[in-house]
Amino acid sequence: MRHVVTIYLLTALAGFSACHAANAATQTRHAQHHTANMCQLSKPTTNATAWPRATGFLNEGSTTIYVICGYPSPEGGYGTATEQRIILMTLDGQPHSIDCTGVAGMWPGSNDTVFVTKNITTSHSAELGGDFLVFLPEDFNLPQGSTLPASFSITCKLPAQTGINDGYTTSTTNVGN
Repeated sequence: MRHVVTIYLLTALAGFSACHAANAATQTRHAQHHTANMCQLSKPTTNATAWPRATGFLNEGSTTIYVICGYPSPEGGYGTATEQRIILMTLDGQPHSIDCTGVAGMWPGSNDTVFVTKNITTSHSAELGGDFLVFLPEDFNLPQGSTLPASFSITCKLPAQTGINDGYTTSTTNVGN
């Protein structure tokens, strides 16, 4: 009889836990990533005039450069990012066309890596907030409401006198009940 009661209590507790977890609350989180930590030259050279600064990753030179920015896993962990943003800016006040390629890898059940290139014309300085370029799951042919896989990066072809101000991640996190 004692074992029957113990089994009954354990079964009831397991059922309660499963129901409790099914009703777990989630919360949207926004994380800012400073470019001094997340970006670097994709093709380093000794005469480059681009580097991370307190105000962003800046191309203060006269030639186009490639910069890669790796996004850390969001607070919720693997595969919880709902969007990745990069903020681009002009340094000379002139509009500049910038191509950036979002790269998503480590797809669940697959080793495929998917590349999506977007273009933006930036005409705002850092003081004006820069211009946002957003990558969503739909850009990678994932159903609406999906999340981006881990191992996400953005590589930008930065013309002279442009820069990357910041990166942002929006994600969902399980915060309990």
